[in-house]
Amino acid sequence: MAPVTTKNTSDPTPSDDAFLFVNISGPTDGRHRGPSTQTRIRQHVMRDITKAQPKPPPNRRAKSKKGNSKKKMRHTKTPDASALEGHSEEPRDHESATGTIVSRISGSPIDGSSPGTPDRCCTQLQQPTALVHLKLNQHPLDVLYQSLADRSKFPAYSLVYAVTQNVKVNHAPGRSFLFPFAFKETPLYHKILTGQHVAEIVRSSPEKSIMIAITRFTEVLRCIRKRLSHPDLDMALSDDTIMAVIDSICYSFALEDLTQARCHLDGLYMMINSRGGYSSFSEKPDIQRMMFWIDVTAAIIFERIPRFPLPATLLPPPPRTGTSAIWDLLSLVKETECQSDVEQNELFDALKEVSSIAKTIESEVFTRGDAAWHDAVFLGSLVHPVAHRLLSTLEQDCEKQHLPISVSIRLGIALFVLILKQQSQGCPAPSTPYVAKTVAVLYWDIPNIPSHMSSILFTLQLWLLLLCTIAYPDTTLLPEIQMMITRIMKQSNLNCWDKVVATARLMPWISKFGSRKGFGDYLIDDVN
Repeated sequence: MAPVTTKNTSDPTPSDDAFLFVNISGPTDGRHRGPSTQTRIRQHVMRDITKAQPKPPPNRRAKSKKGNSKKKMRHTKTPDASALEGHSEEPRDHESATGTIVSRISGSPIDGSSPGTPDRCCTQLQQPTALVHLKLNQHPLDVLYQSLADRSKFPAYSLVYAVTQNVKVNHAPGRSFLFPFAFKETPLYHKILTGQHVAEIVRSSPEKSIMIAITRFTEVLRCIRKRLSHPDLDMALSDDTIMAVIDSICYSFALEDLTQARCHLDGLYMMINSRGGYSSFSEKPDIQRMMFWIDVTAAIIFERIPRFPLPATLLPPPPRTGTSAIWDLLSLVKETECQSDVEQNELFDALKEVSSIAKTIESEVFTRGDAAWHDAVFLGSLVHPVAHRLLSTLEQDCEKQHLPISVSIRLGIALFVLILKQQSQGCPAPSTPYVAKTVAVLYWDIPNIPSHMSSILFTLQLWLLLLCTIAYPDTTLLPEIQMMITRIMKQSNLNCWDKVVATARLMPWISKFGSRKGFGDYLIDDVN
């Protein structure tokens, strides 16, 4: 992956547009690229241009003026109001209107002028659109974006956050990605963006709202491009540029455009390395915390090792509380699986940390009520460190797939983290991969289980199955989950649903899990 810019000095047309980051391998010099790489780049460019700028519909022909019927009337083409404002005359599906949000940067070529901050870095359009002339007819979201660009470091993300709260783009309404730091300095804007007035505007013209968000996103990318092209490295890799790239990542997360998000994440990582690494932000804890937040979220989604280290200076040592069930599980693992003490301790430290997190959340919910259960910063600050430590051991654990109990514990911790991320709108992707892996692991044979330890194994399995129902409120895997729960109930002599829940609560659990969609709506009746 490398930054790519294209420029045609002889013909300043829209072909001057460039891409921030293109997924390639090998040298970045065009003379040394192979034919297959050049073909992929051309296909990538043409596909993204097609999606970013769909061809406008043909203008309607103007009606003939009344006059002498014997005279031959000439019809001329004139754009109607909807075409001037950017509306399509034929309705399109909201998903096709978005497509894959591209990192295309439209506008004039780079000049020698000094770029402004990404918040207000708006180049002059070569041919002003109708919205420039018709100020009184500006779409309300355009006006809102101009206000966001003046006051927020995340204007593109903030605007698309309001849209995805009310319009089905690539996912169901209400599942939009919330990046709480975007509204830390401007909390009033979060209330405005999620308010009834903005909701009515978006729902009244959903396609137009989506296209406005895409257009404004390309403006942010244009600003990033100008900064990255600046000869002064301090200017090119400034804090404002870093924040603008984070804005573009959050924008892609909000639309669940994970391919584009991954591309911009690679670009952010390259920029930070060029600036001196993650430690170069040690005196800027706010930016460091944002990068850590984004990095862990991406590691959870893509199931990879986090790229940035754990910011120990920002996070206190985690409390770890053991329970009788956890100690019994540790004894079971020691008897049945061959692992070093270090590896076992790492895994069970994470499990004990999750147990402490559950108790902390229970205490906060008791004190603050539902406000704590919906506090994205509070929940994220608790689960991100344990997620970082768990995912940092991904490579060595991949070699131990023959350890079903340890793998089950890892997946249980991951599902616990995912549920809390979902609760705070912090996970812009479905939990299907983790749930599918968990169900598959529960089919594995576990030989040589001592009879006196079978009960703790049933406890672990029921905990995993109930976490699956909470993290994955879908019906695809429901028959398998119900069958497994029924089988374990018979094997462990649990004759009612309350006993099933009570058994699972021996593991890390939060009482609010019972209010999550998918937990009690259909499983109670079917299992009973």
